Amino acid sequence: TEGRLAEMSGRAGSARDAARASSATLPAEPAAVLPAIDFASEDGYARLERLRREAHPRHRQLIETAMAYSEALRGKSPSSRPDGADGAIASELARLVRGEPGAAEPVAQGLAPNFALFDQVTQLRARAAWASGDAAAIPPTFSSVLLLHPRHSQAVQLRAIAIALAPETSNELIPRALDHLSGSERATVVRQLALLSPSRAALFALQVPEDQRTGEEHQRVLLAGGGELPALVDRAVARPSDPVIAAIASRCLAEGQPALARKLLEKATPALQGDLTLAIAIAEGDVAGVAAAGGDAKLAVSTPLARPGQIALHIATVSGLLPRTGLEVRIDGKTVPSDRIARWGSLWLLDGPGNGTHTVDVLVGGQPAWGGRVTL
Repeated sequence: TEGRLAEMSGRAGSARDAARASSATLPAEPAAVLPAIDFASEDGYARLERLRREAHPRHRQLIETAMAYSEALRGKSPSSRPDGADGAIASELARLVRGEPGAAEPVAQGLAPNFALFDQVTQLRARAAWASGDAAAIPPTFSSVLLLHPRHSQAVQLRAIAIALAPETSNELIPRALDHLSGSERATVVRQLALLSPSRAALFALQVPEDQRTGEEHQRVLLAGGGELPALVDRAVARPSDPVIAAIASRCLAEGQPALARKLLEKATPALQGDLTLAIAIAEGDVAGVAAAGGDAKLAVSTPLARPGQIALHIATVSGLLPRTGLEVRIDGKTVPSDRIARWGSLWLLDGPGNGTHTVDVLVGGQPAWGGRVTL
């Protein structure tokens, strides 16, 4: 009987015409009538009611299960709940058809469900998991569909998705799981997988054929590439985009390599260049560059301390930047050579002239920023 119900649940094809003829000949025989019924229609349910009245009592349980199945397919809770596992499955089927969320009803152990009911529920569970984007529910529901239908028309896609989303699948196995998908099909599937599993979005983007990747996918692949920073900068320069440039430049500056960030600067759009220029100038301690980029380059200079032949003073911007370049110190109008300046953080120690009172000027980008008189 379960085999007959399985036939009527969607695989009748041309056999249905023969079934209708048999049904007309044997109107009270379930084996002849059931394969000819459209269970999803009101007329089909009415025919089941008539069959229940006309058939032998020994067929009642089978017919009532078929009636519950018909009601559930139309989103109605079964008016007569079948015995055993079929009752719970029919109720769940009705809920799934209505599109209502909720957990499956528990089924008592050892009670085998009707195959047609179980098959329909299994497919609807998988469909609901996919439609709702429930990444945790997709692997078990898709696996159940494959277990019932190993030759399913979409078996390759179902298997790839189930494996790729399973939490126990290692990153190394994901490319192998997707190997059997064709190019355009592969791109479609992995893009959906990236939405379902954001933590693996970069890995899935890597599975899209390079000539089919979107700009965002190229960014994900590039940013997830790892490796040495110079090589990463070269890849970003070869395929520039502002989000990638900003991310990699930030890493360059964090690792103390502003020169690499400058390689990215010329590939940035004007919208990003201003902010990036300022960030590089700050990282380099280039006060003149900060000022040119519109940053806060106002200096805070301490009162100089002097002793014969040396002048000490603290120099920083009011925002806390410690100048390393772009700053010029003059004593009596003459620039102090860099080899006569020692620095420790904000402290500058100048080898000064002999005794007497001298004029000290601090310039940023050639413009006076501070000046005062110092007596040695």
